[in-house]
Amino acid sequence: LEVKVPKVQYEQVPKQIPKVVTDIVEKVVDIPIHLQQERPVEVQQVQEVETVTQSLKPSMQVVDKPVPLFETQSKERQVQVPQILIEETAVEQPQQNLVEVVREELQPVVQEVVKKVPKYQIEYVEKVVEVQSLVQQDTSMGQPQARTS
Repeated sequence: LEVKVPKVQYEQVPKQIPKVVTDIVEKVVDIPIHLQQERPVEVQQVQEVETVTQSLKPSMQVVDKPVPLFETQSKERQVQVPQILIEETAVEQPQQNLVEVVREELQPVVQEVVKKVPKYQIEYVEKVVEVQSLVQQDTSMGQPQARTS
């Protein structure tokens, strides 16, 4: 009895697969947007409120209050007080202020951009259209009228 077992052999075969590259292009599209602005509007409304008004009813009562009565007497007396006068004069002192100056100059950079503008070519095509006319005599006016259909 002979048993045959298949032996697996691998062979590498190159296969061509297309490579897909995706480029991104930015496109700016202006889209109109409806902007709604709300403003407050005063609306008069009547609001009923209950009020309670209280009024004072004054009552007078006389109460005696004892207050001491002071009497002030003055005595004149002379005291000599020395008075010192100080005379001040201004003295100029030179001071230095440190100031930084920054000068900015414009360095223009010119960049030339080439834009492609399409050129249109107009081709005229002649089209012949047939128009039928019918002349009919009108006896009331005395002149022939032309009718087109």
